[in-house]
Amino acid sequence: MKHWKRDQETEKRKLRKTAAVPEYYKEFRCIGPACPETCCRGWDIPVNQEAMRRYRSLKRAGFDFGGGIDFLRKKIRMKETGCPFLEDGLCRIHRDLGEKYLCRTCRSYPRHAEDYGSRREWSLSLSCPEAAGILLRRRNGLKLHEYVLETGEEEPFLSSLLKTRTLMFSLLSEGKVPLKYRLAMILTLAHDLQPSVKRAFRKETEDRGESLRRISRRLARYELLKTPPGCQRFLKKLSEWENRPEERYDSMAGFLGVLGELPDIYPGFGSMISGWMDLLYRTEAGYEDYRRRIVSAGFDRDVEEGSDLELWYENLAIHLLYVYVPGAVYDGELYSKVKFVLFFVLCIREAYGAAACEEKAERKKEELFITLVSRFCRQIEHSDQVLEQIERAVREEKRFQMEYFLINLLN
Repeated sequence: MKHWKRDQETEKRKLRKTAAVPEYYKEFRCIGPACPETCCRGWDIPVNQEAMRRYRSLKRAGFDFGGGIDFLRKKIRMKETGCPFLEDGLCRIHRDLGEKYLCRTCRSYPRHAEDYGSRREWSLSLSCPEAAGILLRRRNGLKLHEYVLETGEEEPFLSSLLKTRTLMFSLLSEGKVPLKYRLAMILTLAHDLQPSVKRAFRKETEDRGESLRRISRRLARYELLKTPPGCQRFLKKLSEWENRPEERYDSMAGFLGVLGELPDIYPGFGSMISGWMDLLYRTEAGYEDYRRRIVSAGFDRDVEEGSDLELWYENLAIHLLYVYVPGAVYDGELYSKVKFVLFFVLCIREAYGAAACEEKAERKKEELFITLVSRFCRQIEHSDQVLEQIERAVREEKRFQMEYFLINLLN
């Protein structure tokens, strides 16, 4: 979690400080022993300064942490089996010392706050199965409660990013348009905005104002996609990337393969990916085997539209955009962040198909989907190293160019 920061502009003039909390945030209640996961399984756990001071005092007083605290790097030193303080499903620090001795991350999970200069936003981590279920099942979209903490001027660049995200939410909520086209709208919007976003991020006084105006003009054009004529014109432009299922097969093998190259944060994640690759892609007949297995498992993409599956994908995409888009305030990489979101959604979609082939009717669709999302989040979002590795790949590698995203979304 980033600390509340003041950039140079904040020092020069008083900026308005705001906070946002999703409506679903208050709905979360830990289900304790009924939860299929353990909170501290498979992730890096940073230790905040206040907790670190307490742990140092306890160590000097003779409390045995068993080597579980990395006092130099200020984090818990995880073992292959998980947190070193986890004993018989209980946290030893909580059991022996009390809740107040937990570090901030452990005390607040799955609640999470992220700071973007003059704005703080709260969310629930989907790595918690209960939180994932609350969010993915919602049928009334994302509603934010926003608060003004201090009055002042808006930070122009952050304001532009938030307006961009609001338009993305609006486009994704156009339920009359199939989700694959709505996701393509988000992708092309981020692609078209990226040059102006990067220039605005660099803050050159002469150029920044014009860059922000270009962002506003581009957003106004994309507003037209919510009208029938504007939407039809956009869909017509997408036609050249449709009806290319075998190219999608090859490209998605590359997308999912990236996950197999990551270090395991969630135990067994790499083996799980390898098994899906064997099932879907490493077969004698290639695409024909893939298509036959997907259909026989009852997972045909043609029946996604209007189904619960489409709702779950939409909610997942909206949540990820909510979490990641404002982060472009720190690096100007809006397009990479949107590609990361779509990479996540596409990989979940492919993993769901593979898991459906493996499990058939062993688990309900909803339970299976929530389990996959939770495990993916534990693998990807619980490690800065993994997040950076994926963000670098989608930003730099040829297999993540827009053409391949469009092929994977539209077929």
